[in-house]
Amino acid sequence: MNFPSLLLRAALAAVFAASVVVSQAPDGPPPFGPGGPGGPGGRFGGPPGGVQPDRKLLQQFDKDGDKKLDALERDAAREFLSKEAASGGGPQRRGPGRGGFGPGGPRRDDLLADPRNDRQVVRDFDGPRGPIVTADGVVVAETVLTPDGPRTHQRRYPTGELFAHLTGYYTLTYGATQLERTQHDVLVGRTPEQQVRWLTGLGRSGDATGTVRLTVRADLQQEARDALGDREGSVVLLDVRTGAVLALWSWPSYDPELVAVPDADEAGRVLEFLNAFDSKPLLANSYQERYMPGSAFKVITTALGLEAGVIDLASTWPVATEWIPPQSTRPIGNYRGTPCGGDLAEVFRRSCNIPFAQLSVQLGPEVMVDGTARWGLDTAVPIDLPRPAASTFAPDVDYASNLPLLALGGFGQGEVQVTPLHMAMVAGPVANGGAKLTPHVADATHDHRGGPRDE
Repeated sequence: MNFPSLLLRAALAAVFAASVVVSQAPDGPPPFGPGGPGGPGGRFGGPPGGVQPDRKLLQQFDKDGDKKLDALERDAAREFLSKEAASGGGPQRRGPGRGGFGPGGPRRDDLLADPRNDRQVVRDFDGPRGPIVTADGVVVAETVLTPDGPRTHQRRYPTGELFAHLTGYYTLTYGATQLERTQHDVLVGRTPEQQVRWLTGLGRSGDATGTVRLTVRADLQQEARDALGDREGSVVLLDVRTGAVLALWSWPSYDPELVAVPDADEAGRVLEFLNAFDSKPLLANSYQERYMPGSAFKVITTALGLEAGVIDLASTWPVATEWIPPQSTRPIGNYRGTPCGGDLAEVFRRSCNIPFAQLSVQLGPEVMVDGTARWGLDTAVPIDLPRPAASTFAPDVDYASNLPLLALGGFGQGEVQVTPLHMAMVAGPVANGGAKLTPHVADATHDHRGGPRDE
């Protein structure tokens, strides 16, 4: 068997093993609170951008809520204009180039963006919203009419926890996460293409909503879930030709339907309960959490060594059980102290630690730091989901003064931390001949009739 074939098999096996991770990294992005998907509005922030529905307003919203909401909106407008006048801006007349409350006027836009005015949020929530559907036709998020409920529409998640880290949830009080957040305008029909269709009568039913179709298959997602079982970790499956994500599963997960309930207090209790777990079920650990990659990282070290011309297929390493790196008296060993050595194909196949520790030191800090950056480390993974974590080789470490730490980094230990999705992206170029992958989960968006949205 030739070396590229060995490299491919070893890389894919290492990535699969690394994707089933049981350790926890302390510095993944927070699910809520400042910096979290819920925005800056406290532990359970509101919608993206910090626009947070006012709870008192929501409590006042009843059968006569339209009148009360109009009054509150007028009060917000008066307060806004008062502040403008006090700051010297003063009221402006409505007219071309002057602004005002007409369509496109800056004051209207400011009022719509004002966090005290959540009329648009309520309007969206009590209106139709398109579904999210898998590549094999399974509906994973949909809105149903609830004429007898506290609200006219209710978001449902028929597959429960299976797609929670992809769909996220959509609520009135706590905003939206994941695709419910990033694809919001498509789902409610607010993109320019959908609005033009509606205004010109092409959407004859009066429904401007859209559908988001995933690259992920429900059958493969279920296989990933079954394979991982109750072990904490992630499974990522990519199409190495296109970067399409075919499965993206993490355990623990949660049921978004328990959060998307009409009762704000109940939803808050569910979120508080889920946030109490150290395992962070609300986070998509497959791309929002970082772990020590271990031997899967040897793919990158090998590639950098070959690229720099420091090693080639004929390079050999003596059989050894331990090696003492420079600036240290503590030895580095192979797994379980196993004697290991040989040519490049052999040490890669057997996943010896010592050759890759030595190679990392031989390449030096600058080559390792710059090289890992070219493999995408220390940059957020380019995926169409919110708040991806950035894998890291810890470039701020003074490796020149800490060569033992650089040696550990050569086989994925020390300060190195990566996301499972990133390691799948590392395996991709090995499998497809070197082409860089851009992973994505949204395959296409359609109008409510099923036609392409930008047709």
